[in-house]
Amino acid sequence: MHLLDIIDAGDLDYTSLQRDIVGGILSSYMFERIENDSSRIKEFIELNDNINNISFIGVLKYLDLDVVNKEFVILSNTSNNILNDSYKRRLKRVYK
Repeated sequence: MHLLDIIDAGDLDYTSLQRDIVGGILSSYMFERIENDSSRIKEFIELNDNINNISFIGVLKYLDLDVVNKEFVILSNTSNNILNDSYKRRLKRVYK
């Protein structure tokens, strides 16, 4: 899909691709959090209602992810592993 958009537009829209990748990873993590504890749906609703009023770093902290470098948005190894594992589990379930 993105390849066709790039060809049609004649331009690589890095920002959109980056947003889609980060969004996919974070949504997998949020889905797993809700699946493991249904009361976390409130977390999703609150975040969705306030997404325009909170920074990206704020979103990560809200989701209990550790940011070790705010300037370049670098997560701790533990947080990277949490997101990585969550995303892999989601992909395995979707593509069974």
